[in-house]
Amino acid sequence: MTAGSAEVTRTRNTERFAHVVAVGVGLVFVGAWMWAFVAPRSSFASAAAFEPYNAHIVRDLGAFQLGLGAVLLLVVAAIVRARLVQA
Repeated sequence: MTAGSAEVTRTRNTERFAHVVAVGVGLVFVGAWMWAFVAPRSSFASAAAFEPYNAHIVRDLGAFQLGLGAVLLLVVAAIVRARLVQA
């Protein structure tokens, strides 16, 4: 194995790791959104145990997390798609 091919392998492994992390975090954000929308009281009790309880704020934060998760998942999908088109 040459030094150049070792560098390419290391770069590919780093990119794969970054994609896996981005997908994992994106799924966590989407899951948090679902939790905030389905059970806002439970979500509030676990994440923000202060008064007064406000379902509207919990749902707003869930919607924000949905946006973050969707962007992460879409970026990874676009990168993977671009790589497949190049190949």
